[in-house]
Amino acid sequence: MILFAGKGTGKPTLIGTSTMLNTYNDFRQFYNQVLFPELKNLERQRRQVLRFLFLTTLLLLLLLGVVLYLQIFVITLLMVLVVGYALALAYFKVETYVQNFKPRILRLILDFVDNSVHFNELQYFPKEKVPLNEFLASRLFPRADEYKGEDKITGKVRETPFQLSELRVAEFSTVRNQLDPVFRGIFLQASYQNPAMKGSLMALPDQRKKFLQRTERGFHLLGGRKQSGFSIPELETWYNLYCTPDFPFENAFPVEFQQLLLDFRLRNQVDGQKREVYLSLIGSQLYLAIEQERNLFEPSLWSPTVDFAQANAFHEDIQLLLQLILQLDVLN
Repeated sequence: MILFAGKGTGKPTLIGTSTMLNTYNDFRQFYNQVLFPELKNLERQRRQVLRFLFLTTLLLLLLLGVVLYLQIFVITLLMVLVVGYALALAYFKVETYVQNFKPRILRLILDFVDNSVHFNELQYFPKEKVPLNEFLASRLFPRADEYKGEDKITGKVRETPFQLSELRVAEFSTVRNQLDPVFRGIFLQASYQNPAMKGSLMALPDQRKKFLQRTERGFHLLGGRKQSGFSIPELETWYNLYCTPDFPFENAFPVEFQQLLLDFRLRNQVDGQKREVYLSLIGSQLYLAIEQERNLFEPSLWSPTVDFAQANAFHEDIQLLLQLILQLDVLN
């Protein structure tokens, strides 16, 4: 794993384990002082919701017993209204808890990340997503008949604006007359202010090769050809790389960035989810797609909210995504 330092200089520099440990310790202190009190308040709310659900369930069972025993239409109708109101109120309480949890916690974590000299203007929009035209512009996935998303984060890495969000994308299959999944996970787009970045490159995970034939054919029609003989042989093991003849491979996709991409992929393989990472560089635009089945930092009523591991996992994911943007920005 590669992180960066150099707050007192104009350019970040690659560093190692000691700074990673410092970053972890800084976030641990932030968690203890800021996040933990907030999570304790949310934990009290969670327990209140659970108690309400328990009492509501008991009430519904009692009313059901009364209805079955009396079998009087007017009483039954009244009970139905009471049950409907109780269910609606229970749903409202659960939704309020879920909707309050994520924005409050994620904005606090983003505030912590925003303290870095290289990251700024980080904002969170729970109901928004990366626009469809940016998703298709990546050329990673040729179709998106159903396009849903949430949890949009925007900001800048140095002078490079970026946006990311969770996406759930599907396409209509005429053969089976149904929607087939295309992509589910985190999608990121960054705009580099560098007119010298020309041509296009794609890094497609070899494990998904059979699902990406249309992507490969479409890129081939644009002049993209498969590349081989990389500085890091492991990259060729996990990825099929394609680029157009005018793409400055050594300058725009250097060894340092290749290694960071591999490190990021490795991180997404160790938690049992086996999440693959897709990448494309289209002109001065960077696109990343990271598979993820679960919703980002989604709270559960059945699990305690006071969980450092969950908060730190989100913090590390955001940090590594921003480091990928930063690395390419520095090298170009």
